[in-house]
Amino acid sequence: MTKEHYVAFLTRLHTKSPLFHQYATQYVDILNLEYLSLSKEERAAHITSFAFRFLTEDETYKVLIQQLLGVTSISKQSFHEVELTFKYPEEDTIVW
Repeated sequence: MTKEHYVAFLTRLHTKSPLFHQYATQYVDILNLEYLSLSKEERAAHITSFAFRFLTEDETYKVLIQQLLGVTSISKQSFHEVELTFKYPEEDTIVW
């Protein structure tokens, strides 16, 4: 990450920090799996954009929130309590 991107990331992070208590942590798994599906070279090239995606409520995040709210309207649980099943690759298969 370049110094300019790092400063922008930290600025954005500190601006958003109070709002993280309402963050759909399931999104972290979604981004992790997407990131792990990339090649080692692609991951290096896209690390900055993934870091910013954690802080930006993009279309994927908005769709996830809508789906979680749909589930919680029926189950009456917090969207933080909704468990999604993700299959992470075996650690020894990931090329770092």
